[in-house]
Amino acid sequence: MMRCAHALSTSRQLESIPLLDGMRQLESIPSLESMRWLERASRLECTRRLHKYGGFEYERTDQLMQRPDPDEYNPFYAAYVERVPKGDVISEMKTQIHVTSKPILEMSEDDARSCYAPGKWSIKEVVGHVCDTERIMTYRALRIARGDATPLPGFDEKAFVSQAGFGQRTTTSLLDEWHSVRDATLRLFEGFLPEVAARRGIASDAEVSVRALAYIIVGHELHHRVILQERYGVAYS
Repeated sequence: MMRCAHALSTSRQLESIPLLDGMRQLESIPSLESMRWLERASRLECTRRLHKYGGFEYERTDQLMQRPDPDEYNPFYAAYVERVPKGDVISEMKTQIHVTSKPILEMSEDDARSCYAPGKWSIKEVVGHVCDTERIMTYRALRIARGDATPLPGFDEKAFVSQAGFGQRTTTSLLDEWHSVRDATLRLFEGFLPEVAARRGIASDAEVSVRALAYIIVGHELHHRVILQERYGVAYS
């Protein structure tokens, strides 16, 4: 049961491995980098099984699942929070990334470099931005959950993207990084004690709660999925 992280050398072996919470198995492996991406996906799937069957699965509480009140976050994030469907926000966090990333993984590098208008981000840059933002929101959640009352600074998303070089990277490397970030985000939120869900701190000169940050992460991804579909023509079913 514990031998899930061995390197796989053929596409046939890779196709037999369940990918990240049931992501559709690919019939062909277009490149060595894609093979590495799929291999990592299988390792993360193995990790989740070990958490579940090894006695490490954390029990989440209604406090974390409860939708945050409007005074728990900056009004700027209201549209993100409102996009999150009713139910278990952590379950949504687990599944949504596969829906968002699947058609991006399947497109060509040229298509992933495309912009819907001059001066707008490419699809690769959108993926990189979502990844950067998730890191920052998760860091805020960690600081607040641990009782750190230090006001946390904001960030300039446009400046971040301009310095990142996302367009020079392959799509698979960007998606691999994002899935790694999401896995760490899940581990963090699943490990929080019940009483920290409503704990508040200051970020970007506004009060925000731990659970609000979970909703912001999920809603921010959904926001950009809509943009990818409506403006870039990415096909989502």
